[in-house]
Amino acid sequence: MANPDHVNKLAAILEHISTQEFNHERPLLSVLVIRASDGEEGDGFYKMCENLGYGDWRKLKRGGEFQAKQMKRTIEFWQSDKHYFEYK
Repeated sequence: MANPDHVNKLAAILEHISTQEFNHERPLLSVLVIRASDGEEGDGFYKMCENLGYGDWRKLKRGGEFQAKQMKRTIEFWQSDKHYFEYK
């Protein structure tokens, strides 16, 4: 991801996906996309979450609790046979 244009395009795609999921009351799929360098979300993820009403992006990013909770929620949701077969 050395090319900034590629990073921006990927960020826009991930934001679109998670906004659609949020609007359909499903967990944020883009929480599963993390930076290879440090295993963390980028600021764009937290800013998107702020725009969706989760709270201040800086507070969401602090400590990793929000990220861990959202990852757990997403994994558990899609591990459910009911959800998997309903939306596949």
